[in-house]
Amino acid sequence: MAFRIASTDNGCRCPDFVADVLLGIARERGIRRPRYAFEKGSSQGDGFIGVVTRVVIVDEDTGAEIRLICKHLKRNPNDTDTFTNMDMFEREIFMYRHVLPEIVRFQREKGVRDDEGFFAFPTCHYAGYCEETEEAALIFDDLKYEGFDMLEKRKVPSVAHVKMLFTQLGRLHAVSLALRREKPQILAQFQHLDDFLTKFMRKSDMESLQGKNCRLLQTVLMPEEEDARKFFQRWETEMWADVAERIEGKNAEPYAVINHGDCWINNLMFCHANGANNPSKITLIDWQMSRYASPVLDVVYFIFTCTDKSFRDQHFSACLDTYYNALAELLEKLGGDASEQFPRAVFEEHLKKFGKMGMAMCTFTTPLDTCYVEQYNAEPEHTYRANNREAYEARMRGNVTDFIDFGCMN
Repeated sequence: MAFRIASTDNGCRCPDFVADVLLGIARERGIRRPRYAFEKGSSQGDGFIGVVTRVVIVDEDTGAEIRLICKHLKRNPNDTDTFTNMDMFEREIFMYRHVLPEIVRFQREKGVRDDEGFFAFPTCHYAGYCEETEEAALIFDDLKYEGFDMLEKRKVPSVAHVKMLFTQLGRLHAVSLALRREKPQILAQFQHLDDFLTKFMRKSDMESLQGKNCRLLQTVLMPEEEDARKFFQRWETEMWADVAERIEGKNAEPYAVINHGDCWINNLMFCHANGANNPSKITLIDWQMSRYASPVLDVVYFIFTCTDKSFRDQHFSACLDTYYNALAELLEKLGGDASEQFPRAVFEEHLKKFGKMGMAMCTFTTPLDTCYVEQYNAEPEHTYRANNREAYEARMRGNVTDFIDFGCMN
């Protein structure tokens, strides 16, 4: 190893095994005498797996700067669970080393331009694991300094932001459908991407949480909604078992595709040119929950966790059109035909069949997003903020109403 990475005064650092990677990036960009500085890159509640560190590399001679993000995680030897944080971290490494490059390669072979296809993810300089220290790391450009930022996670995004996301989701899923027909051997390499989310949610501590959240949800139901009450009473103990069965890729064939898998507001970054309200670019980050499953899972996950009934009443139909049209347009450029490979009628059917995924996730996110519950803990029941009850009730009431009206509860 050429050098070690010293910790800065604030205690932030990167693992030593990526030192040569950082030096290589500096050399590639013309920095000959690099000085390194590190700062914390995430806050509590952001939902990141591992530690996120901002890296600044400054040329001692010229003052030129490079700004990077390093995500890293050290394996916990005391973690004996069959499913761990390192499993998720290694999934993201696999996505950046194998899946996303193949998605780009296939589109380039077909002559797809940047503005026509799916390229909405960060440039990854390194994705790997050190056997000696049992540490993993990913290194990206720091998009904050390219004009990208996250939206406020407790606010419903604008229709322009949602349509931009749905355009990219449609394109992402179109690539899988095209690969299925033209290069099935490539897609077959990624069909082992089973669902991590339900494995995570079915841990013992999370299973107790599903009971608390489903009991809380029942407080917004009307007395006459007996069928819904029975449904969510059953979900107190069976929610993730029910959802897991529907998420499996084999249950979505022959339409299963590569999903982002954790498609909510904190895993999106937008660029707003010249301070405009509407976004000019989007990038999808945090691919550790990626899966092979129905295309609609990314859609229902976002629509139930990040929008409210007012948004859906006004824009849901148009957003679905945006998604499907983007999928069909790119699939045609890639030599396919959406009317055969993912007909609109099948898309509508999947929204009903797999919509339970979105409802399950919003039982988990809505108490936090409305600040009705400050944080989840091991207590038998939640501690509530009474003054935020109205916000929780309005948001969850709308979710339940649409869940039923969309035909997803059956």
